[in-house]
Amino acid sequence: MGCAERRGWDDESGIPDENAIFQPKLPNCPQMKIHTDIEQGSLEWSVMRAGRVTASGIDNLITPLGKPKEGDAVKTYMLELLAENWIGGPLPAVQGVWDLDQGNYLERYARPAFTLETGFETSQVSFIEGDDTRTGASPDGLLVGKEIGLELKCPHVEKHIRYLIDGCVPKQYMPQVQFSMYVTGYSQWYFASYRMKFPMLVMLVERDDKWQKSIGEALHDFFEAYDGAWKRLVAINGAPPPPRQQFRRYDKLDDPRFDPKPENFDMPIP
Repeated sequence: MGCAERRGWDDESGIPDENAIFQPKLPNCPQMKIHTDIEQGSLEWSVMRAGRVTASGIDNLITPLGKPKEGDAVKTYMLELLAENWIGGPLPAVQGVWDLDQGNYLERYARPAFTLETGFETSQVSFIEGDDTRTGASPDGLLVGKEIGLELKCPHVEKHIRYLIDGCVPKQYMPQVQFSMYVTGYSQWYFASYRMKFPMLVMLVERDDKWQKSIGEALHDFFEAYDGAWKRLVAINGAPPPPRQQFRRYDKLDDPRFDPKPENFDMPIP
């Protein structure tokens, strides 16, 4: 099956195509979409990735050793994505101080350090949408002029030291790296770990066929279960959900519709 023949869901309605076909991804598929016009971590970015299997969420489906997962973790992830597609946006989440600190590190120190360490300039992207429209990744950069991505971590100091001593990609991040290559079709991906005052760990990871096969199989089973659950929910509701609404962030607490609880910070426009 060619890339153009693969189908997912209708982006406007968020409703899975009843004739959707999911097949293990072909390498170097040209149909992926690279978005660069929004900021990672913004509400718009959260809406764009909502309801899709992402690189940061693939560990719900694949073990650190590259085997498909089974059980409650897979089902819970499926229900989260189903809920996001039903409401047309991200589920409520509270961003921690560590998340904000890591974002600042990436912007101010880690990316320039990677360029100094390797000599490679990187371009920032918002989100890469897989050609199937049901998967995606938000890499920390793409190497300029090359089909190579970058996953960049700024862990706690003790973890960074462990990574340096072990001298390899931490196993918990391998699903994320291999899935990023699955989404993009790229054959190589950099993993880097940075902490100020310490050496930087930089590892070039090659696309692994066994990993790619496991990811394809896990996604096939996952979306088969997902589509069945979606149809059951539509039957219970008596109709599909309304088309996706536009989300925006309410910053003014004097809005009479706003109840200042964490779950109400992101509200659909009436």
